[in-house]
Amino acid sequence: MLVARGLADDENAADQTHEHMNIHDSTKHTANERSSADIDETSIGLLVDRFYDKVRADPALGPVFNRAIHDWPAHKLTLTRFWSSMVLRTGTYRGNPMAVHRALPAFPKELFHQWLSLWRETVRELFSAPADEPFIDAAERVAQGLSLGLNLGSLGDTRSRGALAALRIVGTPPSKPS
Repeated sequence: MLVARGLADDENAADQTHEHMNIHDSTKHTANERSSADIDETSIGLLVDRFYDKVRADPALGPVFNRAIHDWPAHKLTLTRFWSSMVLRTGTYRGNPMAVHRALPAFPKELFHQWLSLWRETVRELFSAPADEPFIDAAERVAQGLSLGLNLGSLGDTRSRGALAALRIVGTPPSKPS
């Protein structure tokens, strides 16, 4: 659940946002055709666009985000930079997500689980395995870190059920209680 910081810094870039979004709309890739070789700032921008469109419409997340974000194009551009920095190590994001989230009105930690669920769904619509893994792993770390940093406590095991099932298959069987 990332909220834009320093939108004034992105004011000039916001003019380019609509052009940026048009590039995403014209992508020739369809769902689950992207591989790790296809991860670039354009594909990350498409992911951010689709994901935050879902967040805005979500009955639980939408009201929280729509109250906090006043310039969605600039916010999406900032988050494209954030995820590019996280996944591609571009270093284009300059901000402090923890400080931004601490300034928000309190919200329940359960929203992080909904945020992660929508994130995983959107990532998997756009990227096939294993290209989806860096996005999902990073989002789980971000959500967990924010939850702990906001004194909401641990989110528990945030890995998707598919990953947990794979671990059970590959790992040792769970021990039976005595």
